[in-house]
Amino acid sequence: MTFLGGYLTWLTWFSFGLGSVVFLLWFKDIRRWKGKPGWCEGLAYEHRGFFEDRGWFENVGGHVYLGIDMPSRVNCQFRHENSFDRWAKSMRLITEQQTGHPAFDDLVFFESDSTPVKKLVSSNSALIHQVLSLMTKPISGVEFLKLTCRRGRLWVEFSTTDGRLTDDQCEDLIHKCVPALHNIAAEFNRYAAYTVHLWNDPGYWKAFAFTTLSVFWACIGLLQWEDWHTYVFGQILPNTALETHAGLLTVIGTLVLFVVASMAMGRSSRTHFVLLGIVPTSLFGLYITSLVLLHKLNTLDDPGATRTVIAEVADRHMFFWREGNWLNWNASYLLKIKAAEQMPGMDLRVPVKLYRRAQPGQQVQITLHPGKLGYPWVSNPQLLDN
Repeated sequence: MTFLGGYLTWLTWFSFGLGSVVFLLWFKDIRRWKGKPGWCEGLAYEHRGFFEDRGWFENVGGHVYLGIDMPSRVNCQFRHENSFDRWAKSMRLITEQQTGHPAFDDLVFFESDSTPVKKLVSSNSALIHQVLSLMTKPISGVEFLKLTCRRGRLWVEFSTTDGRLTDDQCEDLIHKCVPALHNIAAEFNRYAAYTVHLWNDPGYWKAFAFTTLSVFWACIGLLQWEDWHTYVFGQILPNTALETHAGLLTVIGTLVLFVVASMAMGRSSRTHFVLLGIVPTSLFGLYITSLVLLHKLNTLDDPGATRTVIAEVADRHMFFWREGNWLNWNASYLLKIKAAEQMPGMDLRVPVKLYRRAQPGQQVQITLHPGKLGYPWVSNPQLLDN
């Protein structure tokens, strides 16, 4: 009952955490960024990332946004093609829509899995010309990052190259970008009835699902990392097969997830970035989770015969598993134990009260367990009076 109750609680928190990650990612994805409204040659736009004291937004993080409203059915992105994109195409992980315009196909990575949108862009020379003008037209003080169409908003994002933009640079950026954005939106508007709503884009939803899973595993790994370094009942002895078995489970789980994601995504234009997010997060999250899970299965209600071991404290120290040591909330309290009969030397995690009383040369009594999974472990450390 204790085992079942503990894992029902864990399952509850697991479901709550997964739901929270889904909500946060979905909210971030559908939320339309807000900026200061403005007009350029009679054309409305919004901007973010400029100076407030001169009528512009403050430049936060070196990014500048200019956007307008557009049909909500279009979901795609344009950015510079990089070496990772070319490698993924050479490895046949992805397929990118080729428009037949060499200048566009060589420079731009067109991210979309909607067949109507891909056909629309490929057959529209005016739209391709406007996109290229945003990406290649030299604009002082900024570097093009990406052009995004999503949920009723078309916006272009730049990074600043020289810190803060001057008034002249801001005006130049706006006068060169806003007309181009309206021209692109007008081309999409002409074919809005033939494009596909975001809800009907399977590639988007598959990428969203695996991205959610990646972020969730990373969060689980971080939480389990905290749990692994705090004092808990029972500590596995060093030099056991625990780390090896956890590593094997991690490799197997990551390979399965990689294959499933590859098959589910197909050769989508998003596949390589989905896989790039899955591998490191799953390696980290699955490894820490495997360590904690094997530890719990090994120590919970261990029926093996116990032995009492007397060892000597060689030293004591604290380990901080993340930066910042305010009130020592992120510290592990460790006693360096000399090797004894049936027990190797080790750093033994103990409660803070026992840590404060322990002194080098003092004896400590420890209970040794065989472990249900075969990993010997110790519990119940008690200091003995000399």
